[in-house]
Amino acid sequence: MTDTEKTPQEPAHHGHQHDELAEVKQLIETYGKPAVTALLAIMLGVAAVHLYTTRKENHVRQAAQDLAAARSIPDFESVYATYGKTKVAPRALLAMAKLYYDSANYEIAADKYEEFLSTFPEDRMVATAELGRIFCIEARNHSAAIEEAAAAFAAFATANADSFLVPQALFGQARCYEQLGRLDEARAIYEDFIANQTESPWSVRAEDLLAQVVLDIEKQQNAESGATPEVPTAAAPAVAPAIEIPAVVEIPATDNAGE
Repeated sequence: MTDTEKTPQEPAHHGHQHDELAEVKQLIETYGKPAVTALLAIMLGVAAVHLYTTRKENHVRQAAQDLAAARSIPDFESVYATYGKTKVAPRALLAMAKLYYDSANYEIAADKYEEFLSTFPEDRMVATAELGRIFCIEARNHSAAIEEAAAAFAAFATANADSFLVPQALFGQARCYEQLGRLDEARAIYEDFIANQTESPWSVRAEDLLAQVVLDIEKQQNAESGATPEVPTAAAPAVAPAIEIPAVVEIPATDNAGE
């Protein structure tokens, strides 16, 4: 047996592992163990931040996708419950309120609008929620509620003079006056709107509503004078009018939909 045969074979080294250990050893020898430990901690911190950011971006993207796909009240409830800490949450809640209103669940809708106003007071859709809340008051369909809604519509129009929602607030106020039989006050609102908002796309609608009010006033006057059989004035509708305000805005799958 030769000497070569008697000599045991050395185990193979893992080159990559050896290189890494050598690099760490060299760093320790060059900068000292505390410095290297601090460097490694920084590297781990950067990696953790990157991982967190990636997960957050994925969460935000999924939230936007789920909101866009939502169609029913349960859908929006699920989005709201799952993504309550993102900017998707107020949109889901507002959509819920709108759908409850559209299905004639006015008290639940009012609760959802109130929740929106208290939970997201700085959201850019606050005015939309406030107007929706007033619609819900009107939908209670009794004299005291309609009086309250008329005052609230007027206050909204004053407080949000530059909002695109003002025409609906003014028309809501006039509609409440019609339901209460205060037709002259309703007419004045429509006439003022037509005179002052000549460029508004709502002007044609105001003219149609004014024409109906004028007709109702004539019927009322004829009834009071005995010229014709009494014709009842505009009564409170059996169901509340549709809310034409936007309940949801598109949320792109970007950081803008995050916290």
